[in-house]
Amino acid sequence: MHELERAVRSLPRKKSPGHDYILNEHLIHGGESVKRLLLLLFNSVAQNAYVQDDWQTSIIIPIYKGKDREKADP
Repeated sequence: MHELERAVRSLPRKKSPGHDYILNEHLIHGGESVKRLLLLLFNSVAQNAYVQDDWQTSIIIPIYKGKDREKADP
């Protein structure tokens, strides 16, 4: 539980959610019941050595941030 609490405290705030629509703020302010459920979930994943296919998928959206750079040049 200590490791989970430390990880939840270090989550960045004001970030977009993933395809599950869960914000970091949901986990940060979710209370003890959310932490217990997360702990059960992660322990189950570790014990069964099985990871959902959805957890292996990410959404990457490149955002142009350079004023003096070509947009086509990554």
